Amino acid sequence: MSSYQPIIFANACDNGWPEKTSLARQLILDGASAIVSASREAYGSLGWERIEDGGAATLSYQFWQQLVTEQRSVGQAINDSRDQYNAMFSGAWSHLGNSYAFNLYGDPTMKLAGETPVYGG
Repeated sequence: MSSYQPIIFANACDNGWPEKTSLARQLILDGASAIVSASREAYGSLGWERIEDGGAATLSYQFWQQLVTEQRSVGQAINDSRDQYNAMFSGAWSHLGNSYAFNLYGDPTMKLAGETPVYGG
């Protein structure tokens, strides 16, 4: 078992809805260090195969690129991925919705190569 707690991108609708008992809240309570999840609807692209197809899968892809390849902190990774996403899909309401719907819960300073977090459960 790893001593690192998970960093999660929940690519689905309503997983971070703060007014409900959300998946994001429960995962943080169970020890996840960070989760990016939609507080409302997330808009996807059916048949997604590449980054240019758009939708929440593109935002997720860009987040993981920033976190893993660019070695950004979780907070910087979501900010940078939103900037990239908005530059690619400026003007479309569904894409703008994804930029606002996906939020970070947890520790924004976490990195993949960072310190072992304290168990939060």
